[in-house]
Amino acid sequence: MKESMIFTKSKKFASRVVKLYKFLCDEKKEYILSKQILRSGTSIGANLAEAAYASSRKDFANKQYIALKECSETLYWLELLKDNDYLTEEWFNNINNDCEEIKKMLSSSTKSITSNLQPPTSNLSQSGRSLIEMLGVLAIAGVMTAGAISMYNVVRTRQIRMVAVEDLKAIASNTKLLYAARRDFGGISTDYLVKSGVMKTEKSPLAGADFSVFAHPGVREFALVLNGLDFKTCGWLATVKLDWADRVSVNGYFESAATYCRKADKNEVAVWVK
Repeated sequence: MKESMIFTKSKKFASRVVKLYKFLCDEKKEYILSKQILRSGTSIGANLAEAAYASSRKDFANKQYIALKECSETLYWLELLKDNDYLTEEWFNNINNDCEEIKKMLSSSTKSITSNLQPPTSNLSQSGRSLIEMLGVLAIAGVMTAGAISMYNVVRTRQIRMVAVEDLKAIASNTKLLYAARRDFGGISTDYLVKSGVMKTEKSPLAGADFSVFAHPGVREFALVLNGLDFKTCGWLATVKLDWADRVSVNGYFESAATYCRKADKNEVAVWVK
């Protein structure tokens, strides 16, 4: 199974720190700073390993932040070891550069995660729903002509679909953040995403459709699955531009997916994300 790049680098770095610890104890007879750097240097990857099974996005972000702090502390101990002649300039530069690289990756990841912990409702969602509600009130009040009501239905359908796409995009983005340190998307389910804060409820983003999530074991890809779609909705979802998705399947078919939408039956559309 594939590991995330940051976890792989942190694990390799931990092995280097263990070797450094042995060198300091055996060759330099240094037993104080060596223990400090052994603890902090190996804790980086350990916290990322814990983050892979975080109970929520907040817990995941917290583990990532702890890993970042351990990384910063390790840089401090490396400086002390160099300043007190326990490390040569070449050795210091080599291992210090590795630690700095991990720190930059963790810093970027942590900022991204914390900024998305409470994603605001999109302006599109707000304006779309407001427009639908306003037109609905006019229709109910009987102040709209038949043509206007027809236009209202078109606008309503379009806005519902646009809002659904935005909601699916948010679910995909936050799911990727939640699983960032994991090897695959094992254990993914709508229930888990709700408990982790990725989704507010298990309710489908698209009204009238059943919603689920799916992932093959050992593969860094998951699917947002909408089932029970009519022919028109199936054709729309299979062809709408989704920059954040990798591919779309209809009733299990990927090539020319939209052509597999069935008129006489309900359809399943899966939006696949890596």
